[in-house]
Amino acid sequence: MKNMTIIAVATMLACIALTGCSDPAGGDDLTIEFVNHSDKGCASTRDSSKVECDGDAYLTGYEILGDTLVLDIHFQANCCPEFYENVSFQNGMLELVVVDSLYGCRCVCPYENEFSFLFGGHGDLQIDFMSTAAQIGPYCVSGFDTVITVPE
Repeated sequence: MKNMTIIAVATMLACIALTGCSDPAGGDDLTIEFVNHSDKGCASTRDSSKVECDGDAYLTGYEILGDTLVLDIHFQANCCPEFYENVSFQNGMLELVVVDSLYGCRCVCPYENEFSFLFGGHGDLQIDFMSTAAQIGPYCVSGFDTVITVPE
């Protein structure tokens, strides 16, 4: 019986030692703070009068510059927008909503915009992105969700 107790205690201590050295939550120390949205305008001049919205959106890449994370995002929105951002970060989930408050034309454009964030820590970052309009109605909505890993 004494040997079983020693083995159980040794196993428990080994488990504690092993998990104490790793980050079991995958980046609980990750912090994100929104800095800027660089609107580069309509990315296509030949197709800027497109009326249909197919909801195309995706992360084209990301870059880490010191303590700044820059997300390059392709999305669709009205070709005469007035954007503002709603951003929240909680438990490794970044929710980024780009809202068009103007929706000033009857056309849809592709955008290739940059979104900058101050960050700290490392780990997996779940990104949930949506582009929409402030008005209620049949407006262009595009979005995606993905996961990136912010390295140490």
